[in-house]
Amino acid sequence: MLVMKDFNKIHLLTAIVLSLATFGHFYRLVSNSQFIIGEWNIPLWLSGFAMFVAGGLAIHFWQNLNVR
Repeated sequence: MLVMKDFNKIHLLTAIVLSLATFGHFYRLVSNSQFIIGEWNIPLWLSGFAMFVAGGLAIHFWQNLNVR
């Protein structure tokens, strides 16, 4: 059974991973670098959108983290 301490650890880990993803997308936008999967070149606007989604979720998890 999960207790509150476990949820805090999960929220912390999730907030860190989403923050790293946000910074990765931000770096891609600033450096104007290409990201290719197979033959598909991922457009920059998609990274911009993903940056806002991941950033919003990261902020949500950081705010809901109950460190005691």
